[in-house]
Amino acid sequence: MLRGNIPCLRGINFLLDIILTIASFFLTAAATLLIREQLLWPSLAGSIDYRQVALLVLIWSCLIYFRGERYVYRLKRVTDFAREAATLVLYGTGFFLISCYLLKLPPLSRMHLVLFVICNFTALFLLRLVLLKTLHRLRTRGLNNQQVLVVGTRKRARWLVDEIQNNRHWGLQVRGILSLRPQRTTSRYCDIPIMGSVGDLQDLLKNERVDYVMFSVPVGRLNAIKQAVLICEQAGVKICLQTDLFPLKSSRVSGIDFAGKPALVYSREPERKAALVVKGIVDWTAAAIGLIALSPLMLLIATAIKQTSHGPVFFKQTRCGCNGKRFELYKFRTMVADAEKLKKSLLGQNEMDGPVFKITEDPRITRVGKALRKLSLDELPQLINVVKGEMSLVGPRPPLPSEVSQYDIWQRRKLSVMPGLTCTWQVGDRNNSTFESWMKQDLEYIDNWSLWLDAKILLKTIPTVISANGK
Repeated sequence: MLRGNIPCLRGINFLLDIILTIASFFLTAAATLLIREQLLWPSLAGSIDYRQVALLVLIWSCLIYFRGERYVYRLKRVTDFAREAATLVLYGTGFFLISCYLLKLPPLSRMHLVLFVICNFTALFLLRLVLLKTLHRLRTRGLNNQQVLVVGTRKRARWLVDEIQNNRHWGLQVRGILSLRPQRTTSRYCDIPIMGSVGDLQDLLKNERVDYVMFSVPVGRLNAIKQAVLICEQAGVKICLQTDLFPLKSSRVSGIDFAGKPALVYSREPERKAALVVKGIVDWTAAAIGLIALSPLMLLIATAIKQTSHGPVFFKQTRCGCNGKRFELYKFRTMVADAEKLKKSLLGQNEMDGPVFKITEDPRITRVGKALRKLSLDELPQLINVVKGEMSLVGPRPPLPSEVSQYDIWQRRKLSVMPGLTCTWQVGDRNNSTFESWMKQDLEYIDNWSLWLDAKILLKTIPTVISANGK
């Protein structure tokens, strides 16, 4: 049985991970030499510092050891393994680069680094995919099945049994069903016996082989299974409690350890951690490079602002960021120095509905400011906010606190992610959109977020800026 050899199988999985990582390192080193030197049989002698290989093995081993759930295959999806492989490779590469710098080891070339990340991720993911499909096939044939008792109300329990029966590759076999109320007669469902009520659980655990007890009950009946959960703990049986306790429509649920206690987190914001790490790295790197590359242009703009109007070069304004956290947003000043004081006298000319204030021909805008807005160059200082970690390159635009105070409850979800320099609204209807449409576009971006979506918005931003559609 596979069940009795799990420690051995996980040890083999660990060794394969390390071997594939080392192989990826050497293979991509050879590929780098082949591309650069155009050698048919590139020699790696002298091109690899074997201290780097030892460091690589140490870091990958530690990351795998402290995240042992990477070797749990039951009930996981292909996307789970893709995320785990990506997280392992990205974090490992980050720690590797930092360690090489601190230990003063020779740095990897950029080509070698990129090829290694791609090759290592592909190798680790394909290994997991092969193992997953192999285990699915073995479990479908009845190997390594685990016995399950289902506890729940009639409708919920039957739904759970149907799911287990229709997904035999999970390797779960329903031994029986327990109702929450005492059963007067013995009956069956899908050839699975209803073995009594939750009060019979203790006797069943004494006399039957049970690996899992799965509780599927509504939130109002949780108190009815409290004693049963404690009995499972005493018997050393795995406990599974379904987490769809509340009728939420779109939130994703995840389990965490909070202050030493298990907790459930319901969230509608993106949960792709590896992709978010990549987004953060890209944001910071691109913003830092952008500030350096655009510094001559920004100096010219600052000079033009200073020479043509009184007041500071930069306009700072308090905005609401992720989860409503306030920060100072930077822009080149495009209005007269006392623009905020003049705003009250212009409220009657507001062209936007909702709490947003905009006027097409705003009399407060300076001559230089009008040109900067047309080309969206007034937004360049917000690269500083990106470097500081207050904003992203792509995301909903950060609102004013006065605007947020007027939001409806559904509109506040806009604050669940990092605000950005550009967004769906800015590359679409822009100022021709209603406030409600603007908010819906932001929420649609949050619900469908991906790195590819960010890339498409950034690509669309370029022609929008060139065509001078800013206002």
